[in-house]
Amino acid sequence: MKRKMDKRTFEELVVRYGSDPDRFPAAVRVAARHYCETAEGRKTLGKETRLDADLTALRDLTPARAKDDFLERLLALPDTYQQETAAAAISGPAPLWSRVSSMFDRLFNVDEWLTPYGIAGQAAMVVLVLTVGVLTGLQSPPADHQEIDLSANLVATSGFMLEEGDE
Repeated sequence: MKRKMDKRTFEELVVRYGSDPDRFPAAVRVAARHYCETAEGRKTLGKETRLDADLTALRDLTPARAKDDFLERLLALPDTYQQETAAAAISGPAPLWSRVSSMFDRLFNVDEWLTPYGIAGQAAMVVLVLTVGVLTGLQSPPADHQEIDLSANLVATSGFMLEEGDE
């Protein structure tokens, strides 16, 4: 074929036939080989060559070999691999005391107090305490004047008290 090959046609051929130009149809093989010598052609072939190598490796992977590879990776795990997560998933949810103690451990972790989440948590607790206090105060019945007035007990410690009408 006498015409020059463009990028799109070359990429279609590479996708269809792989990275080896010898597998291309004879009509475009010469033009494809010339395009392979360009920078774009080398870049496209490089990507496709890696993909071909991966696919070839997968094709050579038999079930027995896959099983052996899995066992080799399993045996390569260190003996100190933490398996608490799996044990917790099997045993079910943690007991209440364990969850409460972990909450207090996080609560008293001073390193987390000045983080943005720590400050937001402290602000939320202040708002919660103030809201509960105001709502509790609004729901309590009004007290008598005598119950609230503490000034008579604080001022009258020396026995001197002003009577009404004495000024």
